[in-house]
Amino acid sequence: MNNKHFVPMVMVIVLASICLIPDYLDARLAENVDAKSSTLSTLENNGPKDKGKWDVSAQQLIFYHSSKVVVGVGNVFVKGEDISISGDRITFNWETGDVWAYGEVFIRIGEDRIIGDSGKFNVKNGTGQIEEARLYLKRNQLHIEAKTLKKKGFQEFEATDAVISTCSPPKQAWSFSCKRLLLDENGMAVAWGSKFNVRSIPILYSPWLKVPLNKYKKSGVLIPSISTSTRNGFGINIPYYIVLSDSADITFYQNPLVARGWMEGIEFRYMASPASKGILRYNFLIDTKSDNDFNNDGFSRENEKRWWFRAKVDQELPYGFLGMADIDLISDLDYLQEFGYGPMGYDKTEQTFERFFNRFLEDDTALIRPSYVQIQKETTDAFIGAQMRYNDNQIPGEQDKTIQTLPRIHLKGLQKRLLHSPVPLYMDYDVSYVNYWRERGVKEQRIYLSPSLQIPWSLFNMIDLTSFISAQDRIYRVEGGSYTTRNELTGKFELDAATTLERFYGGKRNLKHVVRPRIIYSYRPHEDQGELPNIDELDRLEGQNRITFELLSFLTTKIEDGKGAFAYHDLLRFKLRQSYEMEGKSLLPHVKEEGHHFSDLYGELELYLGKTFFRYDATYNMYGRGFTTYNIWAHGEVWRLSSYELAYRYSKLTNINEFNVAFEGRLMDRLYGRYSLRKSFEQDKDLESEYGIKYESQCWALDTVLQMNRDETRVMFGIELLGLGGWSYGR
Repeated sequence: MNNKHFVPMVMVIVLASICLIPDYLDARLAENVDAKSSTLSTLENNGPKDKGKWDVSAQQLIFYHSSKVVVGVGNVFVKGEDISISGDRITFNWETGDVWAYGEVFIRIGEDRIIGDSGKFNVKNGTGQIEEARLYLKRNQLHIEAKTLKKKGFQEFEATDAVISTCSPPKQAWSFSCKRLLLDENGMAVAWGSKFNVRSIPILYSPWLKVPLNKYKKSGVLIPSISTSTRNGFGINIPYYIVLSDSADITFYQNPLVARGWMEGIEFRYMASPASKGILRYNFLIDTKSDNDFNNDGFSRENEKRWWFRAKVDQELPYGFLGMADIDLISDLDYLQEFGYGPMGYDKTEQTFERFFNRFLEDDTALIRPSYVQIQKETTDAFIGAQMRYNDNQIPGEQDKTIQTLPRIHLKGLQKRLLHSPVPLYMDYDVSYVNYWRERGVKEQRIYLSPSLQIPWSLFNMIDLTSFISAQDRIYRVEGGSYTTRNELTGKFELDAATTLERFYGGKRNLKHVVRPRIIYSYRPHEDQGELPNIDELDRLEGQNRITFELLSFLTTKIEDGKGAFAYHDLLRFKLRQSYEMEGKSLLPHVKEEGHHFSDLYGELELYLGKTFFRYDATYNMYGRGFTTYNIWAHGEVWRLSSYELAYRYSKLTNINEFNVAFEGRLMDRLYGRYSLRKSFEQDKDLESEYGIKYESQCWALDTVLQMNRDETRVMFGIELLGLGGWSYGR
């Protein structure tokens, strides 16, 4: 071979070998798979922190089995059970769980997501660092942008040069910006060098800020509420919430009122079990304002210490007993009229008690406020209970004459058929003891015994008959009366006859009309009870020789749910009732003389039409006085109104002639309005009116309310920042 040809050939072979070395090494050190410009592989992690399988896909994948590393280039996706990471280029160590991602990095963890330019993330412990990051937390619609974002654990983050908002980027209506941010697992955020921005304009600055950002319980300052009124002046109520345990918390309220002084409040809540729970609330104020006769009600308030204590408690007791306590004590009769708004006011307290206990407070205008403690147990055969009741009478000079129940014990046997009786004979009984005590006036102790027998039977399989006979024995011990002890025995007989008429309409019998006429005859001998105490209804068992007529009619529709089951829904209900007394005094409460044997005719009508409910009831006098009472009530939804309620009350006996109306609904997109009015036609004046406008954006809301009553005018203003709470008006 010619040397001049040999040298160039050697050089070509060497160059070719050099070019082939990378492919050769890749073939020896890794398995390079390329199919249709896309590669998908499943990697199994068998380490001590096994997270399951990982799916890795990219335009090109290179596996380094000796180091447990895979490199993906072009549209790279790493997917696990509840996490996925994508980017332009990713290096993944499936043994340690470390991921290095570059270019349009996207990380999904459950419903949360992180977007950034580059970063390192560990898929096993959920920690990492992302540069130029944008974080979205689904739990409270929170957006965080940061120059550097560190995920330090489950729902735990640290960020530098951060912007926080619940508004969707890029144009955010409001935001907080800060130099450094810490967000812990409980949703509490701590920020340094923070500014509150409207659009991009800084409005407020704080060198240090701590706010809760989610629904989890955490100690700290809660949303303040703002109020202003012509009587109380400007006020701000700042609550501080403390978590005592998973089942108990306490909240302190600081509420300075410019025109009244500094009001303080405390609320304690606990729930040991669904049947053992309690809420206790207390407010106290040293009032700097003097009122000789607030509300022109004829009563003067001289105290400067104003307070209100209310509580409701349920408690499981041994042997199946349940204990309950309802406490309602107040300093004076004007307190709830002057301080009935705000988070610790009457309305909020009533809503809280209804939601947790399904029990209510006495009306805010009531002058006697009851408190009681009781225990009870109910079985399949009987009910037993004991109660002690204290009545807080706010009428000046009347407290020492107010009746207190110390105690009342009640045993009631439920209806039960007697064994071996030839006819269906049922028996029940009612036994009670009560001690009515007061400082001044007649005091009464009474034992009440009332066994009864009932015999239901049918006449011609058309008329349902029930005969009822009972005895009522009252044993008295009286202090301050004309005698010390006394026994009063009486009895009652009743015969009830009724029948039911039905008719079905529609091919599938979907509509049923029921008419049920009923006649009741009742007899109890007339006896003089004038010397007996007159404290409750058992002290006056009135004589009867009475026939009562009743007619009940209703329409019921049958609706199929598509699964073969049916639901029944009343469309209309109508009732008439009237009594005729054959001897004795008049049945009319407003007529004392005899001779008026007919009671007022009572009627009621109820309609259920879709989302609308309507009720009307009235009493009509048969002796020329016309309608003595009638009430109209309707509520539901219609057109743009999300809710409405109408009520009208009229009574000749108590001089009530009042109209109430409330509307709340959407006026246009994102704009809502509400209006309510209480008007007395008897006094020819508006008792209370309220106008409200609320604008709701995607991440904030603005609320303005004007409230007027006979004594003061309040203008209230509220701002709510979705996810972060906000400033709210005192309602």
